[in-house]
Amino acid sequence: MTNESCTSDYPNQIHHLTVSPSRHLWMGNDELLTYSHRPMGISKGELDANAKNMLLRYLCRDHFTGAFYAEYVPYTQPLDIVEFLHRAWMPKGGTEVPQIFCGVPNILTVSEELWNPHILHVLKKAGIKVKQPPSGMTFSRELDPFEALVLFNEEDSQERYVKNVNQVLALHMDQYNTVLPVSKSKSSRWDHYKMRFDKFTPEFPAPFAQFSDQDLPHFSEQELWKLRVYNPLRAQWLAQEKRRLQREGPSYHELLRDLAEAQVWPVFEQWGEYSKITKSKNAHELSSLPTEVQAFPRRFCTAMESALHFDPCCVMALAYYGIFLLEVGREKDAGKAEGLLKQAVEQGRKELVWDGKAHPHMRLENRPYLRALQHLVKLLKYQGRSEEAHHYVQELKNLDIDDRYKSNLL
Repeated sequence: MTNESCTSDYPNQIHHLTVSPSRHLWMGNDELLTYSHRPMGISKGELDANAKNMLLRYLCRDHFTGAFYAEYVPYTQPLDIVEFLHRAWMPKGGTEVPQIFCGVPNILTVSEELWNPHILHVLKKAGIKVKQPPSGMTFSRELDPFEALVLFNEEDSQERYVKNVNQVLALHMDQYNTVLPVSKSKSSRWDHYKMRFDKFTPEFPAPFAQFSDQDLPHFSEQELWKLRVYNPLRAQWLAQEKRRLQREGPSYHELLRDLAEAQVWPVFEQWGEYSKITKSKNAHELSSLPTEVQAFPRRFCTAMESALHFDPCCVMALAYYGIFLLEVGREKDAGKAEGLLKQAVEQGRKELVWDGKAHPHMRLENRPYLRALQHLVKLLKYQGRSEEAHHYVQELKNLDIDDRYKSNLL
């Protein structure tokens, strides 16, 4: 490894890899994240004393554009550097975010404390030069304003937990990368012939679903949960291999449900904004909207299909998929929407209702089931099938839920 000054002329010429403790994010015993406006000390003694409450942030930053890819993990559960780089550099598509940052650099700067023979071997085999960053060069503090603006926006009352912080991060990374306060940091500059991923691909196995029996490791229950939170690619592979892994206990089903709901939340959070933009617009006005807005229905449906691939009985995916199809208003999708809503009601009835009562009535997981009931009633009545709708109306009325909430549903 060499230590030289850095100059770049195009995207993906030089990437900088840094790993550092977050100076502002703090993890409580319940894994709820809090934000400290005053930077926390990160000396070795302070880190050792507070390790269980600290977060590590992994950052891969393009020198030319300033755009970056990042992930957060508990300080006591560090990531594999090579796997992190794989996720940072791999091409993204469909519902994957962020989509802008991708491609393998010519040069990767890695601080000396992160160097190990395996990392150097992988990068050398992939044709990537490895250098030490110039003295005094650090980019980890560039995440400080991102943490304040995005992860803990004071106008956003939603609580953040360790298990979903990277989902929130990914949702906003593209937007942040395109509005960085540097004139050259524009997403269009990533359209460059030097963007290469194929050189790095041989260092990783074939698509996870195509592993041979010899390649399939055996994971402990603890490892499964770690994969659920920090390694979505391996988690997807695990879901596809669930029969061979013979993990049919409650914990594994809970894992699959979490994986399914993880596909739903990113597009669900954008659904409200999409509805505001498209409300009361005719076909001509809709066709003139930005491409990313027009593409949202397809992204939403893809995410729901992905969720149902993990768990075909996920009430959240079934309910919101059916409701969204009704909102989009395409006549050809009415039958599919009805089927999804009926499945959501049937599954919700099994999971969320005991003795005719929703327990407790305002818990979030009950709402997809209740909303599916509400929209199914509306659809059947709209189609003149009031007699069939009556059964579901009675089901709603019989639930032991707050009267005000019931009136909103009915």
